[in-house]
Amino acid sequence: MAWKVTIDNGSTFTDGCLFTEAGALSVKVLTTPYDLMSCFIEVFRALARAAGLPGETELLRQVGEVRYSTTAGTNALLVRKGVRVGLVAERDAAADLYGLRNRAPEMIDTIVSARVAGLEPCGESSEDLDRVLLAAIRELLNKGAQSIVISLPGAWGAELERQAKSRYMKLMPGHLLGAVPILFSRELCSDPDDARRTATGLLNAFLHRDMAAFLYHADNWLRERHVGQPLRIMRNDQGCGRVAKTTAVKTLDSGPMGGLLGAAALSRRIGAARVVTMDVGGTSTDFGLVENHRPLTELFGSVHELPLSFSLPALRTAALGGGSIVRVRNGRMQIGPDSAGALPGPACFGRGGQEPTLTDAALLAGYLQAQGFAAGALSLQENLAERAIFEHVAKPLGLRDARAGAWAVLETFSLRAAETIGAILRHRQWKPEEITLVCYGGSGPLLACIAAEHAGIRDVVIPPHSSNFSAMGVAFSELTHEYRWISDSSPADGAALRALEALRERASRDMFGEGVSGDETALSIRLNANGSERYLNSADDLASLLDGATGTTVLDYRLAKRASAETSPHLVQRAGGAGAGGARREVLVAGKRRSVDVVEAEGVRVGDSGAGPCLLESPYWSAMLPGGWRWNLAEDGFRLAR
Repeated sequence: MAWKVTIDNGSTFTDGCLFTEAGALSVKVLTTPYDLMSCFIEVFRALARAAGLPGETELLRQVGEVRYSTTAGTNALLVRKGVRVGLVAERDAAADLYGLRNRAPEMIDTIVSARVAGLEPCGESSEDLDRVLLAAIRELLNKGAQSIVISLPGAWGAELERQAKSRYMKLMPGHLLGAVPILFSRELCSDPDDARRTATGLLNAFLHRDMAAFLYHADNWLRERHVGQPLRIMRNDQGCGRVAKTTAVKTLDSGPMGGLLGAAALSRRIGAARVVTMDVGGTSTDFGLVENHRPLTELFGSVHELPLSFSLPALRTAALGGGSIVRVRNGRMQIGPDSAGALPGPACFGRGGQEPTLTDAALLAGYLQAQGFAAGALSLQENLAERAIFEHVAKPLGLRDARAGAWAVLETFSLRAAETIGAILRHRQWKPEEITLVCYGGSGPLLACIAAEHAGIRDVVIPPHSSNFSAMGVAFSELTHEYRWISDSSPADGAALRALEALRERASRDMFGEGVSGDETALSIRLNANGSERYLNSADDLASLLDGATGTTVLDYRLAKRASAETSPHLVQRAGGAGAGGARREVLVAGKRRSVDVVEAEGVRVGDSGAGPCLLESPYWSAMLPGGWRWNLAEDGFRLAR
C-alpha cells in the first residue's frame, strides 16, 4: 500500500497525518505565515521522525498521495490581503454592485473600492463588443486593477460574457507579460442571482493569485520528489482535487469541512444521530453540525456578509481560540477577535507577545505543562503568562491575583462557547440531551466538559488524534468534481436535463484530467427543490421530481472516484500503554486550587475508566473534567459523560 499524507494548515499550527498499512501517525508544527512552504516542508520532516525514518526524502519515497486543506483564503479575508480587483458591471448597478455595497460595505471596499466600470448592452458586431469591453478594461487598469471580473445580468449579459470569453485572447493575449487575468462570472457558476454570482467571482479573483502561487509551489516540490499523484486540495464541497482543477473560493472553510467529514465517520461508528463539533484552533472556534452521519451545509453560503453561489458548511464561528487575545474594556472581558497567532504567539511562548490569551490562562490554571506543550515543541514560560494576565486582566477587573484572572478567562471562554452551542441548538430545535459534542483542535478538549455542562450536554467525545482531527478528516474526502445549476423559477421543460448534460460533460472532463476513467466513478445528484433536499444516483427520476417545482431549484452534479476516501478504522484508538499512572497536580477547579489526578492519555488502555475532577493529558491536548463527570476509553476515543 502506498502511504498517504494529509495536512491542515492553521493560523498557529499546521497539522499532518500519515496513513500507512500499520495505522495513522500525527504531528503538529508551528505555522510560518511569512512562508507557508517552510511549515509545509516541516510537516514531512516531523512525520519522518515519527515514523522512524532519517528524513523527508525517505518518507516521500513511500508516499503515493498528499492532500492539503488550507485556511489561507479565510485568513486573507480576515486581514484583508489580496489583489486589487476591478469589476465590469451593468451601468445601472455600477454604484451599488447589485446591492453588495449595502450588504458588505467593508469587504466590497477592500476588494473593489472604486474600480468599477459600467456597461450597457452593445451592438451585435464583434467590433462593437471589442470597443466597449476594451474601453471598460482600460478604465479599470487605469484605476489600478490587478485582476478583472466581468459580471453582467440577464440574457444579454450571459451572451456578452460568452462572446467576450471567446474573444478574450485577442483582447488581452495571455502570453504577454503583464496581461491581467479576466474572470467571466458564469465560469464559476451560472447563477441567475446577480449578487451571489458577482460576489463569488470577486472573492475568487481576490484570493486566486497568492493562493495559486503557494499551492503550485507545493505541488512542484512534491513532483520533484516523485510523489505518485499530484497534490490534492481539500474543498468546501466535501471533495478534493488537483490544484489546477480547484477554484480559490472553494478552499474557504476547507479545513473545517475536513473535521466535519471525520466527525461524520465517527458518528457512524458510535451511533450518534446528532453531533455538534467544537474545533478550537489558534484564532477561532468553529462549531459544526452532523446529522444522520452527514455534515450539514447551507445551500448558499456567505463569507463576511458576501453571498455565495455555492454551499458552505453550516458553521458558527466564534473568535475563541487558544491564541485569542484577552482584553478588558469598560470593566468587561473581551476575548478576540485579534489573535496572537504563531508569531509572536501567546505571552507564555516567550516570543515577544505581551497580551494574555487562553493558552496563558490554561497554563496558570495548571491545565498545561510548561515543558510538555505540543509534544515538547515549545517550553512555556509561566512567569510571562502570570505577568500578562495580572496586568491586562486581574488588575483592570480588581481581582486578587493572576490566577483569579486566569479563572475569569477560562470561565468567560466556556460560557461564550456554551452560549454559541445553545443558539445553534435552538435554531435547529435540537435538545441538548440528544446531542453528542465532538471536540477537537489544539484546544478543543481543554474546556469541553465545562462548556458542555453550561449548555446542558451530557455526552462528549475526544476522538483519536483529536488535536489533528481536521487533518485526519481530509482523508475521508473523495476525489471528486462537482458542478452546480441554479434556476430561480419553475424550470422550463427539458432545461434541467440539458443543464445536467452540460454538468456531466464538465465533471467527466475534469475526472479524466485527474486520470480517472468513467468506469471508476460514482454519480451523485443533489436536488434541492420546493424547500426539500433529495440525493439521486441517476437522472432517471429527475423530470418527475421537478414537475411542479417552484422558486429556486438547485442541482449539484457530482462525480467521485470510487474507494478514494479512507474508512473509519483509522478512527480506532491505538492500544494503550501500561496504565494511567498516579501523578497529581494542583489545578484550578471552580476557581479554587485543588490537587487532582493527572491521567496520561497515552498510557490508558481501552476499557479503562475514571471520574473527575481530574485532568486528561496527552502530548498534544489536555481536558479538564469537573466533578460529576466520568471518562472511559473506548475504541473510538475518550467518552466523557455526566
